[in-house]
Amino acid sequence: MRLDRDARWRTVELPVVIDALAPILPRIRAAADEIETGRRLPRDLVEALVDVGVFRLCVPRSLGGAEAHPRLLLDVVETVAAADGSAGWCVMIGATSGLVSAYLADDVAREIYGDPRAITGGVFAPRGTAVPDGDALRVSGRWPFASGSEHCTWLMVGCLVRDDGPPRSRMVLVPASEARILDTWTVAGLRGTGSHDLTLENVRVPFSEVRVRLAK
Repeated sequence: MRLDRDARWRTVELPVVIDALAPILPRIRAAADEIETGRRLPRDLVEALVDVGVFRLCVPRSLGGAEAHPRLLLDVVETVAAADGSAGWCVMIGATSGLVSAYLADDVAREIYGDPRAITGGVFAPRGTAVPDGDALRVSGRWPFASGSEHCTWLMVGCLVRDDGPPRSRMVLVPASEARILDTWTVAGLRGTGSHDLTLENVRVPFSEVRVRLAK
Protein backbone atom coordinates (compact mmCIF):
# COMPACT_ATOMS: atom_id res chain seq x y z
CA MET A 1 0.00 0.00 0.00
CA ARG A 2 1.48 3.35 -1.06
CA LEU A 3 1.69 6.12 1.50
CA ASP A 4 1.80 9.81 0.69
CA ARG A 5 5.45 10.16 1.62
CA ASP A 6 5.49 13.84 0.67
CA ALA A 7 2.92 14.60 3.37
CA ARG A 8 3.87 17.18 5.97
CA TRP A 9 2.21 18.05 9.21
CA ARG A 10 -0.89 19.45 7.53
CA THR A 11 -1.80 21.43 10.65
CA VAL A 12 -4.96 22.63 8.92
CA GLU A 13 -6.44 19.19 9.66
CA LEU A 14 -6.22 19.63 13.42
CA PRO A 15 -8.89 22.31 13.87
CA VAL A 16 -11.11 20.54 11.33
CA VAL A 17 -11.06 17.26 13.26
CA ILE A 18 -11.26 18.91 16.67
CA ASP A 19 -14.16 21.09 15.50
CA ALA A 20 -15.97 17.98 14.25
CA LEU A 21 -15.45 16.34 17.64
CA ALA A 22 -16.75 19.34 19.57
CA PRO A 23 -20.46 18.42 19.54
CA ILE A 24 -19.66 14.80 20.46
CA LEU A 25 -17.60 15.58 23.56
CA PRO A 26 -20.55 16.65 25.76
CA ARG A 27 -22.34 13.45 24.76
CA ILE A 28 -19.30 11.41 25.81
CA ARG A 29 -19.12 13.20 29.16
CA ALA A 30 -22.84 12.70 29.74
CA ALA A 31 -22.48 8.98 28.99
CA ALA A 32 -19.65 8.44 31.49
CA ASP A 33 -21.78 6.35 33.87
CA GLU A 34 -23.22 4.31 31.01
CA ILE A 35 -19.73 3.68 29.65
CA GLU A 36 -18.53 2.59 33.09
CA THR A 37 -21.42 0.27 33.89
CA GLY A 38 -21.80 -1.10 30.37
CA ARG A 39 -18.05 -1.74 30.09
CA ARG A 40 -18.06 -0.57 26.49
CA LEU A 41 -18.75 2.52 24.41
CA PRO A 42 -22.44 2.94 23.54
CA ARG A 43 -23.16 2.20 19.91
CA ASP A 44 -24.41 5.71 19.16
CA LEU A 45 -21.12 7.22 20.35
CA VAL A 46 -19.13 4.71 18.29
CA GLU A 47 -21.13 5.68 15.21
CA ALA A 48 -20.58 9.38 15.93
CA LEU A 49 -16.83 8.83 16.22
CA VAL A 50 -16.88 6.84 12.98
CA ASP A 51 -18.65 9.76 11.28
CA VAL A 52 -15.87 12.12 12.36
CA GLY A 53 -13.24 9.71 11.01
CA VAL A 54 -11.14 9.21 14.14
CA PHE A 55 -10.70 5.50 13.43
CA ARG A 56 -9.20 6.29 10.00
CA LEU A 57 -6.53 8.75 11.10
CA CYS A 58 -3.73 6.23 10.40
CA VAL A 59 -5.24 4.71 7.24
CA PRO A 60 -3.48 5.73 3.99
CA ARG A 61 -5.11 8.39 1.83
CA SER A 62 -5.21 5.92 -1.05
CA LEU A 63 -7.82 4.00 0.98
CA GLY A 64 -9.77 7.11 1.91
CA GLY A 65 -8.07 7.56 5.28
CA ALA A 66 -6.51 10.69 6.72
CA GLU A 67 -2.90 9.42 6.78
CA ALA A 68 -2.53 11.96 9.56
CA HIS A 69 0.63 13.18 11.21
CA PRO A 70 1.25 11.62 14.65
CA ARG A 71 0.75 15.04 16.26
CA LEU A 72 -2.81 15.13 15.00
CA LEU A 73 -3.44 11.59 16.24
CA LEU A 74 -2.16 12.44 19.71
CA ASP A 75 -4.18 15.63 19.92
CA VAL A 76 -7.37 13.81 18.91
CA VAL A 77 -6.81 11.03 21.44
CA GLU A 78 -6.04 13.59 24.15
CA THR A 79 -9.19 15.56 23.33
CA VAL A 80 -11.44 12.50 23.55
CA ALA A 81 -9.68 11.17 26.65
CA ALA A 82 -10.27 14.48 28.43
CA ALA A 83 -13.99 13.77 28.02
CA ASP A 84 -13.71 10.14 29.10
CA GLY A 85 -10.62 8.00 29.60
CA SER A 86 -12.16 4.81 28.25
CA ALA A 87 -13.38 6.59 25.13
CA GLY A 88 -9.93 8.03 24.53
CA TRP A 89 -8.36 4.59 24.93
CA CYS A 90 -10.76 3.04 22.43
CA VAL A 91 -10.09 5.83 19.93
CA MET A 92 -6.35 5.24 20.33
CA ILE A 93 -6.70 1.49 19.75
CA GLY A 94 -9.00 1.82 16.75
CA ALA A 95 -6.99 4.61 15.14
CA THR A 96 -3.53 3.08 15.53
CA SER A 97 -4.78 -0.33 14.35
CA GLY A 98 -5.40 1.36 11.01
CA LEU A 99 -1.61 1.43 10.50
CA VAL A 100 -1.82 -2.23 9.52
CA SER A 101 -3.56 -1.26 6.30
CA ALA A 102 -0.29 0.05 4.88
CA TYR A 103 1.34 -3.38 5.27
CA LEU A 104 -1.31 -5.40 3.47
CA ALA A 105 -1.55 -6.28 -0.19
CA ASP A 106 -3.56 -3.61 -1.99
CA ASP A 107 -6.58 -5.81 -2.69
CA VAL A 108 -6.73 -7.04 0.90
CA ALA A 109 -6.30 -3.53 2.27
CA ARG A 110 -9.18 -2.34 0.10
CA GLU A 111 -11.37 -5.24 1.21
CA ILE A 112 -10.90 -4.40 4.88
CA TYR A 113 -10.23 -0.66 5.01
CA GLY A 114 -12.06 0.44 1.88
CA ASP A 115 -15.21 0.46 3.98
CA PRO A 116 -15.34 3.97 5.47
CA ARG A 117 -17.02 2.58 8.60
CA ALA A 118 -14.49 -0.16 9.25
CA ILE A 119 -12.96 -0.37 12.72
CA THR A 120 -10.07 -2.69 13.49
CA GLY A 121 -8.51 -3.74 16.76
CA GLY A 122 -7.22 -6.77 18.56
CA VAL A 123 -4.10 -8.08 20.25
CA PHE A 124 -0.66 -8.04 18.64
CA ALA A 125 0.97 -10.45 21.13
CA PRO A 126 1.52 -13.86 19.45
CA ARG A 127 -0.57 -15.85 21.91
CA GLY A 128 -2.27 -18.04 19.31
CA THR A 129 -1.18 -20.91 17.10
CA ALA A 130 -1.42 -21.08 13.32
CA VAL A 131 -1.03 -24.34 11.42
CA PRO A 132 -0.64 -24.41 7.62
CA ASP A 133 -3.62 -25.88 5.80
CA GLY A 134 -3.03 -25.82 2.05
CA ASP A 135 -3.30 -22.20 0.95
CA ALA A 136 -4.35 -21.00 4.40
CA LEU A 137 -3.61 -21.03 8.09
CA ARG A 138 -5.78 -22.64 10.75
CA VAL A 139 -5.69 -20.25 13.68
CA SER A 140 -6.65 -20.99 17.29
CA GLY A 141 -5.97 -19.24 20.56
CA ARG A 142 -7.07 -16.89 23.27
CA TRP A 143 -6.00 -13.28 23.52
CA PRO A 144 -6.60 -11.06 26.59
CA PHE A 145 -6.97 -7.28 26.69
CA ALA A 146 -8.76 -6.90 23.33
CA SER A 147 -9.87 -3.31 23.94
CA GLY A 148 -12.87 -2.11 21.97
CA SER A 149 -13.32 -5.50 20.32
CA GLU A 150 -17.10 -5.38 20.62
CA HIS A 151 -17.37 -2.53 18.13
CA CYS A 152 -14.72 -3.75 15.67
CA THR A 153 -15.60 -4.99 12.20
CA TRP A 154 -12.27 -6.85 11.80
CA LEU A 155 -10.00 -8.22 14.51
CA MET A 156 -6.26 -8.80 14.39
CA VAL A 157 -4.39 -11.32 16.50
CA GLY A 158 -0.78 -12.42 16.81
CA CYS A 159 0.13 -16.08 16.51
CA LEU A 160 3.04 -18.47 16.06
CA VAL A 161 3.07 -20.47 12.85
CA ARG A 162 3.88 -24.10 13.63
CA ASP A 163 5.19 -26.20 10.74
CA ASP A 164 8.38 -28.07 9.88
CA GLY A 165 10.54 -25.00 10.50
CA PRO A 166 11.10 -22.84 13.57
CA PRO A 167 8.04 -20.99 14.94
CA ARG A 168 7.38 -17.70 13.15
CA SER A 169 5.37 -14.78 14.48
CA ARG A 170 2.54 -13.60 12.28
CA MET A 171 -0.50 -11.42 12.70
CA VAL A 172 -3.76 -12.28 10.98
CA LEU A 173 -6.94 -10.32 10.49
CA VAL A 174 -10.34 -11.96 10.53
CA PRO A 175 -13.90 -10.69 10.33
CA ALA A 176 -15.13 -9.96 13.83
CA SER A 177 -17.90 -12.50 13.31
CA GLU A 178 -15.26 -15.27 13.28
CA ALA A 179 -14.15 -14.51 16.83
CA ARG A 180 -15.79 -15.19 20.16
CA ILE A 181 -15.53 -12.45 22.79
CA LEU A 182 -15.40 -13.68 26.38
CA ASP A 183 -16.80 -11.39 29.05
CA THR A 184 -13.71 -11.12 31.24
CA TRP A 185 -13.25 -7.36 31.72
CA THR A 186 -14.43 -6.85 35.31
CA VAL A 187 -11.93 -4.32 36.63
CA ALA A 188 -11.77 -1.16 38.73
CA GLY A 189 -10.55 1.33 36.12
CA LEU A 190 -11.09 1.98 32.42
CA ARG A 191 -14.02 -0.40 32.55
CA GLY A 192 -15.50 1.19 29.44
CA THR A 193 -12.66 -0.04 27.22
CA GLY A 194 -14.29 -3.46 27.11
CA SER A 195 -10.87 -5.12 27.04
CA HIS A 196 -12.27 -8.64 27.09
CA ASP A 197 -10.55 -11.81 25.97
CA LEU A 198 -11.21 -13.02 22.44
CA THR A 199 -10.84 -16.51 21.06
CA LEU A 200 -10.54 -18.17 17.69
CA GLU A 201 -11.11 -21.87 17.25
CA ASN A 202 -9.63 -23.46 14.13
CA VAL A 203 -10.49 -20.43 11.97
CA ARG A 204 -9.23 -20.77 8.41
CA VAL A 205 -7.40 -17.64 7.22
CA PRO A 206 -6.45 -17.80 3.50
CA PHE A 207 -2.90 -16.70 2.67
CA SER A 208 -4.42 -14.62 -0.13
CA GLU A 209 -6.40 -12.56 2.35
CA VAL A 210 -4.90 -11.56 5.66
CA ARG A 211 -1.55 -12.15 7.14
CA VAL A 212 1.08 -9.70 8.32
CA ARG A 213 4.61 -10.51 9.36
CA LEU A 214 5.42 -9.41 12.90
CA ALA A 215 9.00 -10.62 12.93
CA LYS A 216 11.34 -12.66 10.78
